[in-house]
Amino acid sequence: MNPLPTIVVRADASPAIGTGHVMRCLALAQAWMARGGAVCWAAAELPQPLSARLAREGVFARMITPTGLEHDAAITGALAEEAGAACVVVDGYRFDGRYEARVAEVAPVLAWDDTVHTDHTASRWVLNQNIHARPEMYPTLAPGRVLAGTKFAQLRREFWPLRQWKREVAPVARRLLVTLGGSDPTGTTRRVVGALTGNTGLDVTVVVGAAARFEPALQAAVERAGFRLVTDPPSMPELMAAADLAVSAGGSTAWEMLFMGLPAVTITLADNQRPITAGLAQAGAALSHGWHAELDAVRLADEVRTLAADAARRRAMGALGRTLVDGEGGARVVAALKEQP
Repeated sequence: MNPLPTIVVRADASPAIGTGHVMRCLALAQAWMARGGAVCWAAAELPQPLSARLAREGVFARMITPTGLEHDAAITGALAEEAGAACVVVDGYRFDGRYEARVAEVAPVLAWDDTVHTDHTASRWVLNQNIHARPEMYPTLAPGRVLAGTKFAQLRREFWPLRQWKREVAPVARRLLVTLGGSDPTGTTRRVVGALTGNTGLDVTVVVGAAARFEPALQAAVERAGFRLVTDPPSMPELMAAADLAVSAGGSTAWEMLFMGLPAVTITLADNQRPITAGLAQAGAALSHGWHAELDAVRLADEVRTLAADAARRRAMGALGRTLVDGEGGARVVAALKEQP
């Protein structure tokens, strides 16, 4: 197998932005490096734990200080030229069509997209891994340039050994995982903990991501409830494998839970998650509690209890999840990039 050339990734993370853009680009970077390629990274914002995580993977982020989008594109293009990049992966809602066109003068662009937030005409590929994604959402691009749907969902390499793993479905679910993204800027985790406090039938693990601000109030609430708090866990697959069900946001973690066959009640934390949580609910792959600001503590607790008691429904959710996300999304994207249409 011939080694692949270098690609450049341009993606940020912060408490406001969250960690989803960086983590899914990391998954793609790992798939690229697994086939002998190299990865350079440019970031204007990147929490230290994520910078350290990239370094451990052999990806050293270059911190940039752009004064605007045009300057940002110039810096990214210069890095791509310096690296002899075969492709620049751009992930972030602030990057518009003009940005992509400027970078595309140097190297082909793969643009991540969730909401058709801009005209991607200058990009060679658009990647939308969401359940509602369809090639026809991007009429200016030929179908072969649009990588759409959950078959392209990116999973980090810690999930790869679990492609043949099978979940055992407990008659009654006891172990609950609460994970609301890498930053949870809405503070929804504490409200979920409050809703579940007093449910003595559950063994609850609460995850706080790498970009989340430390909240003493959340820690106190978790301790009062007798739950377990895990900050920036080293192994999400291990936590997901140990859980019987989850309360989760509708971001990138949703694809990880589908792959792990983990049934979930989802809470929508941002507008771009609305079609994801709705699509998962419509497909029967998860329950949707709704918008975070309208969280109903009594109803959420009831939804969790009902799903915990329904083994048949959890089994069906888990089987459907693995059908939707099979763990080969990274390989499919790498194959598309290698073809260079």
